[in-house]
Amino acid sequence: MGSFFKPTFNRWYLLWITWLDETYWVIGATLGGLIGPFITFDLKGLDFVLTAMFTAIFADNWLREKDHTSSISGLIISGLCLTIFSADHFIIPSMVIILVFLTLKKGKV
Repeated sequence: MGSFFKPTFNRWYLLWITWLDETYWVIGATLGGLIGPFITFDLKGLDFVLTAMFTAIFADNWLREKDHTSSISGLIISGLCLTIFSADHFIIPSMVIILVFLTLKKGKV
């Protein structure tokens, strides 16, 4: 294979790529903020799609990992937070508690 496939670690090249990434992100976010309110579409069925997507991600994670602690802890912590904080406010506490739990677990291993 040619030199095209060799990794490039030129600092100016990486800086240019990073600048382009950030520029595209800012332009896209700005256009989305300006044009987004004028675009309307029906979100019916999105709840099913998101449930199916997260179920597929969970199943893939379950099949790939040898230790199911992260998957089981995610289910248990999310369920507890759903019970404590209600369906409208459980996501952020769940993510924070899962992050803290897995960080502490990783430190012990």
